[in-house]
Amino acid sequence: MKNVENLKIAALLHDIGKFYQRTDKSHSEEYKKYSQDDYGKNGAHAKWSCDFLDKYYNDDIVDLVLYHHNHTKSNYPDLCSILKKADHHSASEREDIDDTQEVNKTPLISLFSKIVLEGNGKVDEQYIPLNKLSLDDGSFNNLKPAAKKDTMGGMEFST
Repeated sequence: MKNVENLKIAALLHDIGKFYQRTDKSHSEEYKKYSQDDYGKNGAHAKWSCDFLDKYYNDDIVDLVLYHHNHTKSNYPDLCSILKKADHHSASEREDIDDTQEVNKTPLISLFSKIVLEGNGKVDEQYIPLNKLSLDDGSFNNLKPAAKKDTMGGMEFST
């Protein structure tokens, strides 16, 4: 049962590093030794995820998260394969991914722009603006989703 709980936590938090990676701050030295051969294509964010998670969770969860794009390297390849498949399924809403984009300059799509309620039409994609965050009062008001052109100070970008 512990493995199932570990998988649930890893599935929920495996991409938390995407936020951390966009801060332009480096992950800890511990994760510098890992390369694309370890974390897989498009899996570099896992190093930032693990840097965050290893402060709060056990090594088994960190293992699942680190290898969620390359499950064969995991100590738990069967569980990690489930996480990889779930990740691919949930990422399928991002149809127009360009591997050449700079990750720290690409706004994240708001999950709420993907929700379609019965009787309502499709909503235009909304993005979380690329703004510097602080813990000051009101700073989180800048996280309201915006139209594509508004997320980069009025400049258009491709997604």
